Amino acid sequence: MQIGEVAKLTALSVDAIRFYERNSLLPKVPRTAGHFRLYSQSDVARLTFIQKMHNLGFSLREVRQILDIRENRLDPCKEVRLLVKTKLAEIRSKIRELKKLESELIGGLGKCDAELRKQNHVPGMCPVLAAAGQQEGSRMLIEVLYIPGCSNHRPAVERVRRILATENVNWPVVEIPISDEIAARSLQFPGSPTVRINGMDVEPIRQGQSAFACRLYSDGSGLPSEAVLQHAISAARYLEQDHGSDHTRR
Repeated sequence: MQIGEVAKLTALSVDAIRFYERNSLLPKVPRTAGHFRLYSQSDVARLTFIQKMHNLGFSLREVRQILDIRENRLDPCKEVRLLVKTKLAEIRSKIRELKKLESELIGGLGKCDAELRKQNHVPGMCPVLAAAGQQEGSRMLIEVLYIPGCSNHRPAVERVRRILATENVNWPVVEIPISDEIAARSLQFPGSPTVRINGMDVEPIRQGQSAFACRLYSDGSGLPSEAVLQHAISAARYLEQDHGSDHTRR
């Protein structure tokens, strides 16, 4: 039979069958005078077996090893048992990792719920995103995104640094040039200049909004006001301290 018929019988794609051939999981098959591969019923059975082993989570190397054991050992059970035992240990380890991830997600959901219930909730500030943006013990990061040549770029940086000094906060300020519309869309850049603290805009915007142009803030000016920056920095400091106290409690 030809490869198309084998693909139907095994529910594998033609590319998958050729992939197994290239990786020596299938023996070389004869060809017709027109150079079409000819497969036997034993090839179909072998492909079905390979697919079952893959579905159980065995890698190509492990499947090749199992095939070798099956075909060349008089008593393969002991070696197969060891492979299955090893794979079971890997699966159980992954389950533990998934359980840990589930616990972290439940904790993150609880933090979001608690933040949203606060009467003084700061729009645009999310404890999960703020925590994800930093490693344990690391400082907060302020980014100033700008279009080269923007007249409000330097004033925005200077205003941020001035407020950080006033608040006695020593956070790094990174200046990121946005050179074209592709970069603007990729970074969801709403206009120049934009100030973000750990990835969060100091003046939240509509989801997905981007523009390769000068930015107009809510007060009508071309850069974030001191009040907006102070509010965002104070909120970020609160989240940083809360995040730090969580680690202390642990």
